[in-house]
Amino acid sequence: WSSDVCSSDLERYIIPTLSGLTPEAAVTALAKLPIKVGTITEVFTAKTPQGYVIDSTPSAGTSVKRDSTIDMRVSKGIEQIAIKDYVGQSGEQALTELTDAGFKVDALYTYDEKVIAGGVISQSATTSAPKGSLIKVVISKGSIYTFVPNIYSLSEAKARALLLEIGRAHV
Repeated sequence: WSSDVCSSDLERYIIPTLSGLTPEAAVTALAKLPIKVGTITEVFTAKTPQGYVIDSTPSAGTSVKRDSTIDMRVSKGIEQIAIKDYVGQSGEQALTELTDAGFKVDALYTYDEKVIAGGVISQSATTSAPKGSLIKVVISKGSIYTFVPNIYSLSEAKARALLLEIGRAHV
């Protein structure tokens, strides 16, 4: 052996599995080894519950030298995204913006006497929801009723023509 090589250079320690532990438990597990805890970063994820270690760098099972630094990522849980209240506004706008924000959107169309055709009647969430969750939006098809004009004083031909025109407009 050369005098330039000290025994500590030959010592190796295996990084334990830290994923699934709380940060405190992970730090305690690492404290049993002559290695250092580095940066603990919090990130959003749907796969690991909030407050638990996702992974480490270097990863579990890696052989490291004495005084190596181990970084960890800890889950902040599923990202909550603010949701605009679209009631009374454009259904197309609601569908586009909610989809662009990362939500799954289920649109239901129904007749409504108070909300114009194409307007949002209701939505399942109005403040915030987990990214990727399903938001249900009910959109108005307009009134189910049709205005029928007074045809009493019209000739039969004019009355038929007017009623046919109205019927085509509502089909």
